[in-house]
Amino acid sequence: MINLHALLAPEWERLFHNQRGWIGSDCAYTVPLGEGRILWLFGDTYWGEVRDGRRVNATLVMGNSIAIQQGRDAQNARIEFLFGKARDGKPTAFLAPRTPRGWFWFGHGMAEGKRLWLFLTHIVPTGEPGVFGFRSAGSWLAEIPDCSLHPSRWRVNLYQVPFYYRSEKMLISFGSAVWSDGTWHYIYGTRDDRSHTPLKRGLLVARVPAGKLNHFTRWQFWVEGGWSHEWRRSSAVGEDIGSEFSVSFVPGLRRWVMVYSPATLAPEIRIRWAESPVGAWSEPQTVYRCPDVQPGRHVFCYAAKAHPELSAPGELLVTYATNSFEWSEVLNDARLYVPRFVRLQLSG
Repeated sequence: MINLHALLAPEWERLFHNQRGWIGSDCAYTVPLGEGRILWLFGDTYWGEVRDGRRVNATLVMGNSIAIQQGRDAQNARIEFLFGKARDGKPTAFLAPRTPRGWFWFGHGMAEGKRLWLFLTHIVPTGEPGVFGFRSAGSWLAEIPDCSLHPSRWRVNLYQVPFYYRSEKMLISFGSAVWSDGTWHYIYGTRDDRSHTPLKRGLLVARVPAGKLNHFTRWQFWVEGGWSHEWRRSSAVGEDIGSEFSVSFVPGLRRWVMVYSPATLAPEIRIRWAESPVGAWSEPQTVYRCPDVQPGRHVFCYAAKAHPELSAPGELLVTYATNSFEWSEVLNDARLYVPRFVRLQLSG
């Protein structure tokens, strides 16, 4: 029996409550870069100022931003937030597609020595009203040959990931989470079954030899108890997985843990356990209920994931995102749309 106890981690959250410049985003993946450096990956990001708890003079930079954290101790860590820059000097997405339509959202990534790999989803607008007026249009892999340089000097190579499929009833994509044992890199994805209401979203698993991440002919996919090159036959596990999540190995428990938010946007953080990186996965366990969702507000929570590179022994540091169906609520409450932090203390 594995016991968990959830505690708030305000010492981490305070690092992201800026008064100017980067003033809020979601996503919040982390990738260790070595030498005490941690890369943060964010989604659509507000740039502007915070006054009296409100965002003012704020611009929503569509796509992404990043940050470089130096040090793993919340009390002493230093974080530099970074954007791209337009010709007029205004902030833009850090990474942008080569087509003028749409933007990139980050998936997860990993570093192999100085070489950094980042998964990206190409997002395009649909013109529909509200906060969900977008859809995915493809999957990409970014290669940064030398991430030891300052990000302003990074050179980026882009590869289109062929393992992507979209129809009215089905969506398959990979890159939501990455884990490696040094011999194989495991890449986790999702399959959306849109023929059901509510949406069914299951977990998919692929693997590729270390050093061959952009050699797509070397990828293998978990299919009904074995590995196959037929990616469309990938076996889906579960029905409630959010599109962003994490898969981590917990040495003290000798188990893998998946941390995620439900696909239904239920205000919960859930986990599943496994004794191998491909499963079988346990039934979902709710470990935290997000207090941000309250009657009379339009807030929703999503994108829960663990950050093992920032976690103390015997615990997992977890983030989740808060947003609102009303833009004005995000602007008027600067506590929203900033990573929330929870420590899951583990024993068993």
